[in-house]
Amino acid sequence: MTNRSMSKLIKLSNALMTQTKQGRLTWTPTEKLDVFEVNFPDYSIRFAHRNVRRLAPHQHVQTEQTDETIENSYEVEI
Repeated sequence: MTNRSMSKLIKLSNALMTQTKQGRLTWTPTEKLDVFEVNFPDYSIRFAHRNVRRLAPHQHVQTEQTDETIENSYEVEI
């Protein structure tokens, strides 16, 4: 991702957060678990939260005693 793309994504995220806190956006749950959306006249934005399991760098196969971590992952779909 380029710096310009990242900058646009940060601006969009900040605008969505500000408008949500001000009560100007209403996020509604979707048919999918942990996915919410806000609708605009010509498009929608979906926000999803996922827990991602990651194995430790030295492990290639998951075993009963694994060094795995659970990370939060977020997806934005426009």
